[in-house]
Amino acid sequence: MVGQGKEGRGYVKHEAVALARFVALLESRGMEASELLGAIDVDNSQQISLAELKTMLKTLNPSMSEKDLQAIEKFFALMDRDSSGQISRAEFLNNFSRAEQIAQTLDSARAGDDEFAET
Repeated sequence: MVGQGKEGRGYVKHEAVALARFVALLESRGMEASELLGAIDVDNSQQISLAELKTMLKTLNPSMSEKDLQAIEKFFALMDRDSSGQISRAEFLNNFSRAEQIAQTLDSARAGDDEFAET
């Protein structure tokens, strides 16, 4: 999601930017991944659907762009390893740490004043 492009210029996929924004939003509200899971899982099924996730994201950030929501949809599909249309607690928590790592990588790259283009 973050890499080196032609002419030494870095690139970052929009999905990485959207995930970093998502992680930053949660951090700004002092939410841990397990708390978020509880807040998203409105039907208490111990699983979350894409609809539940999008509803929570729009509640937390009403101005979230459609492009960011589409990027989150892609990440949801990656988290849904068994293609059930639902993300289990384990799938969510394991993959949320991946989102945090992506956000940290992006933050580190930006801190180094590297020039990045979003793709």
